[in-house]
Amino acid sequence: MQTVPLPAQVMRAISLLEASGFEAYLVGGCVRDLWMGASPADYDLTTNAKPMELTQVFRDHRVIETGVKHGTITVLIDQLPLEITTYRIEGDYSDGRRPDAVFFCTNVYDDLARRDFTMNAMAYHPSSGLLDPYGGKHDLAIKCIRCVGIAERRFQEDALRILRAIRFASVLGFSLEAETERALLREAEGLRRIAAERIRVELEKMLCGKNAPQVLLDYRAVFTIILPELLSSKDPERSWQQAVAALSHTPPEPILRWSVLLHAIGRAESQIMPWAEKIEREDCGEGRAQTIDRILKRLRFDRKGREQILRFVEAIDAVCFEGNASLLRSLSTFGVQPFFQLLQIKRAIDLAKSARPDQILMQYDELEKQVRLLLASSPCLNRKDLAVKGEDLISLGFEGVTLGRVLNDIWELVLFGEEKNDKESLLARVQTIKEGNNRKK
Repeated sequence: MQTVPLPAQVMRAISLLEASGFEAYLVGGCVRDLWMGASPADYDLTTNAKPMELTQVFRDHRVIETGVKHGTITVLIDQLPLEITTYRIEGDYSDGRRPDAVFFCTNVYDDLARRDFTMNAMAYHPSSGLLDPYGGKHDLAIKCIRCVGIAERRFQEDALRILRAIRFASVLGFSLEAETERALLREAEGLRRIAAERIRVELEKMLCGKNAPQVLLDYRAVFTIILPELLSSKDPERSWQQAVAALSHTPPEPILRWSVLLHAIGRAESQIMPWAEKIEREDCGEGRAQTIDRILKRLRFDRKGREQILRFVEAIDAVCFEGNASLLRSLSTFGVQPFFQLLQIKRAIDLAKSARPDQILMQYDELEKQVRLLLASSPCLNRKDLAVKGEDLISLGFEGVTLGRVLNDIWELVLFGEEKNDKESLLARVQTIKEGNNRKK
């Protein structure tokens, strides 16, 4: 770690604070990442300077009062945002989500004592080196996630730490220390108090981690608190096992992994109530699409994300990949990139169910080749790319419903290779259709 140079902006921030008589350390995730040899996504600093003193130190830079009440500001130095927080200790967490009060302190060790896990409770100074009062360096070496202090208390303070621990296990491939794991399972019900947006962010990071399948198997009891609908299928154990297996074959892209996981949900029975709110339902339950849509809304997905996931989940069991006509129709319906994403989802689910994965892989490799050959011929996948436009048909006397039907028929002839996408030849075909309609009259 000592050989990894810090960004000039970080060095500048530390120099400015020290020139004003304050202490300053890098802290938290960036220290963990640097110690592991990874590039931090962002840099956080901690200092004994109070918020108003911080704004004075950085008066020549843009300062964003991110959470000034709790001692945090964000400073932009040459376009790099640095989050800088005053040393602090925290009061009780009566709601299990946030501290009732925050008290500024003058000792960096007191600040480190409030943090969640030992690997996140290290501080670093480019001259004096690493402060590691809780053995975070050792735990990183043995790939262990361990709470700072009493694990049960850490999770009672903020139940989101339960998902953070599981997310770190997934992303880093670490294991939970025994007492941390026991406390996590004992306190998992506390997740019911956490805001849905915070839950979704942690779940999404966890789902895309390299160790996500194993984590899902190990901590299923936690996930069913958040998503009780996972218990709703006729054989929840088998469905869960297959979903986890499919996830291991799915690229780590959020939309794809959510689609695979939620596909495991069957028909939701009326007695299974969601964790975030009470929802009245008919005794007969609801269909899969309605159940999944409700979950996505509950987790505060935006409209685009909900529509993408629902579209994939519904298509998994409905889309036919046999024959050029079906493939062209699907490419046109979904678009090229989403079609290949659907192909990846289908491949993953079929691999999870098959006793002969080599055959599944061969089938999908051949299917992908077939699709790419179709695309090489530049098919007219969108009606807007048709050489004949609506105004061309209007000039020939078509209108209303008939105009739309004829335009669609012409487009399908082009899509399926029965006509070239050439304006002259298409107009000739339209003229033939018009004459045929006139004879029928």
